[in-house]
Amino acid sequence: MHIDIAEVRIKERTLYLLLAIDRTSKLALAKMETEANRYTPTVITQALARVGFR
Repeated sequence: MHIDIAEVRIKERTLYLLLAIDRTSKLALAKMETEANRYTPTVITQALARVGFR
């Protein structure tokens, strides 16, 4: 599992693109957030749990 965060600037706003990729199951999930801190990766792991990833 690889989780990455990228900062995306659109005009005067900054958004954060969260991307999780699992090469074994070929599952990828992307999510945009308005804030990023040290707990931000938890957001994407919770989203993965909702889609049934173990």
